[in-house]
Amino acid sequence: MTTTSADAARPARPLSRGRKALFASIALTVGLVIAFGFAEVALRVLNRGGRPPAPTTPQVSHDPTTERDPARYWACREGSYVLPPLVPGGPEIHETVLAGGRRATEKSPRPGRPIVALLGCSYTHGVGLSDEETYAWKLQDAFPEVEIRNYGTPGYGTYQCLLTLEGLFQGPETDRPALVLHGYIWFHPWRNIASSQWLRSILKFREDGGREFGEVPFCTLEEGQLRRHEPDHFRMLPGGAQLETVGLLESAYNRLRCRGREKQYRTVTDALLIAMKELCEKNKAGFVDIVLTADEAAVERETAFGASHGIEVVNVSHFPMRPEWELVGDPHPNGVLNTLWAEEIGRALGDRFRSLAPR
Repeated sequence: MTTTSADAARPARPLSRGRKALFASIALTVGLVIAFGFAEVALRVLNRGGRPPAPTTPQVSHDPTTERDPARYWACREGSYVLPPLVPGGPEIHETVLAGGRRATEKSPRPGRPIVALLGCSYTHGVGLSDEETYAWKLQDAFPEVEIRNYGTPGYGTYQCLLTLEGLFQGPETDRPALVLHGYIWFHPWRNIASSQWLRSILKFREDGGREFGEVPFCTLEEGQLRRHEPDHFRMLPGGAQLETVGLLESAYNRLRCRGREKQYRTVTDALLIAMKELCEKNKAGFVDIVLTADEAAVERETAFGASHGIEVVNVSHFPMRPEWELVGDPHPNGVLNTLWAEEIGRALGDRFRSLAPR
């Protein structure tokens, strides 16, 4: 077929609207795939994706010494445990948990003494330490006239300490404390409102290689009143475990979801401390907030808050978390730091302990 000059001059037939839309969709899809691929490669190279890293410290969700609890959501499981060393060649960890989820503080308990209850998280519980290395055990050694009970539980914040305290005062009179010590750590306020970062850290790996996240109870303030919420968990997106880009979106979604309550992290914690103090007063027990570790600004704030609300605050956070105070292979406090804490607490509250004992 011969092409004439008139045919060559004829303009090409314009694409139909449908074909234009099709080509635009294809171009957009290809562009997104290329951009997604570049972003995935870049995030992997920079290692800055949003996927949670594998935990390097024991988390409550896969701690063999914890179990579900109907009132506190989880608690320490009664039993005697011999846990493997934190590092090759290290010592085994001997952990004894008594009825009610409290850790042993002496070899031969003697009932009938005034009870001093310690509430707190893994720092008070003594994760990575054998029984006799915890500051609770050392306090018991120093003050045998009272019964030191260690209710510290891995993963707890102030809210679950309050739940524990409510259970103690609702239980048998022989288990009710005369004095309550709350072991405060700087990150407890974030646990109390179930921040997105805290939710992300409660990571469990399943036997099939998948992942799931533990549930965390939390509180908010509504019209100045504490509101207790059912547990929340880190929300996953399909592919978040495999793709850095999806993991980044996953983290952003959870941060956005938790942003409102995260603004209340400090005021919620204040309200919880007041609730613990008032519960102790109602039951004719003393209450002391022990600052175990926090920076100078947090200590000043905690002390000022306590003074303005009638809460006694004892600061023992004179020993910053540095390698000499940490376990080898784990950032939790070591036995040396627990000894220093026990000595500081004993100096501050020794007379009070002794005054509890019958004369």
